[in-house]
Amino acid sequence: MVAHPRNRSFVREGPEWEAWVEDLRLHGIKSELEVRELGDGRKQIIKGHRRHAGWGELAARFPKEERFRWVPVICKEMTDEEALFELLRDNLLHEELDAVQEAEAVEALRADLGISLEDIAGRLNKSLTWVRTRQLVLNLPEEAKVALKRAREDDRHLHIGTVQLLLDLRPEEIPLAVQMVLHPEFDLRTLSPRQAADAIAEVIVKPRREKEAWEAGREKLGKAWRASLRKLALKGTRDEVLVTVVRWDDLPSLRPGKEAEAAVPAEELSEAAPEGLLWLHLAVRHGVAVRVRPDPANGELVRAEVDEVLVRQAEAALAEAGGVAWILGKRRVGSGKCEVGSEQPEGGVVSGKCEVGSEQPPDGGAVSRALADIDGEPDPAWVAEELSRPEAVVVEQSMERTTAIRMEEVVRLRAEAQAWLDRPLTLEELTSKESADERDRQHEEMLSRWPEWAKRDHLFLEDVVDVCDWVLSLKYMPDPKA
Repeated sequence: MVAHPRNRSFVREGPEWEAWVEDLRLHGIKSELEVRELGDGRKQIIKGHRRHAGWGELAARFPKEERFRWVPVICKEMTDEEALFELLRDNLLHEELDAVQEAEAVEALRADLGISLEDIAGRLNKSLTWVRTRQLVLNLPEEAKVALKRAREDDRHLHIGTVQLLLDLRPEEIPLAVQMVLHPEFDLRTLSPRQAADAIAEVIVKPRREKEAWEAGREKLGKAWRASLRKLALKGTRDEVLVTVVRWDDLPSLRPGKEAEAAVPAEELSEAAPEGLLWLHLAVRHGVAVRVRPDPANGELVRAEVDEVLVRQAEAALAEAGGVAWILGKRRVGSGKCEVGSEQPEGGVVSGKCEVGSEQPPDGGAVSRALADIDGEPDPAWVAEELSRPEAVVVEQSMERTTAIRMEEVVRLRAEAQAWLDRPLTLEELTSKESADERDRQHEEMLSRWPEWAKRDHLFLEDVVDVCDWVLSLKYMPDPKA
């Protein structure tokens, strides 16, 4: 008798094999092997390869015992396809296979015999989900297949129930889900099916559904907001309100905007601005589209906002062309005197005549916001320009003290603290006590070099970064003693 060429290989050594052979010696073969005629006088084994191998080893060990020279068989007539199906079916139902081996057997039935997944499920008496899950296993990365083969008691074992959760995901989402399950944050163990279900729902499924709902309603949202904002536009204007509903994929790259219905602060207006001016009015004036986007601060609500940068650029261009600007635009500390709408040596538009460092009139003036736009976001070009001024300092005023702090020192300190927070750490560094002690020593050394204003009442580096951002957002003036 010969073995079937597609039969699964098995280990023929070790304690488990020896126990199997000894059981055969004591109790014999309890059920017949199934074979078929090949046509050349040989018989091919379809079911019972392991029993045949163990019986052959007993015949070699005990050559004088007649009973080991014969094996009970049932001979059946089968085509090649029928023989292959019975072989694979027997392996799936009666052998102790891991999920990867089961997947390989299912794929062999589908690919070699052309059987649909539904037919395979019916013939094996398995659910279609069981078959589809094994089909998915073959497309997992090698790391996941290794985890599936691990013993259930192993912390790195991947449960087949977790793989079943991936059936509801899209192909492009599966790699991220696998990595989340195999490498959970701050844990050496893989996620259980319940933990994996929660993580996948929160990180993958929920954002996808939010995106689908947003994209499906974009057209309806645009019409509704266009009608609503039209009522708020300036009376008598013939200009249309341009409204664009932001695509979901573009949300991360959007810079913050001003709410369309919000009033423009009085200190930012010129004398020619109409009363009750809204950012919406400025958008209509310059043909800037009002963008509609989700509002993270208000859950599922949306907001209409105006790109402040575009509006200010349009206002500056209008003033440059001799027109009347409604808002003053970005203001910076200049040198010498300057007229309304004129360009300062350092750039910017101011209101009225002003001396550098002088008191500003009530309607605004040349007081700068340190290293920031009106929005509070740092402007790299402006940072470089302002830091080149050796007399530039920030004045921190409180009930107890007035402290002059050089902006150069603030920016350097913030960069050092942020770099410390962003440095990459390996798993060994995170879990090693020696590494933690060394980081504490380096931290203390860094703190010893910092000025008192940065260390006061701030124990965490995140707090230091926040304090620096707060200092950089203060108005500043040149220090006469600098």
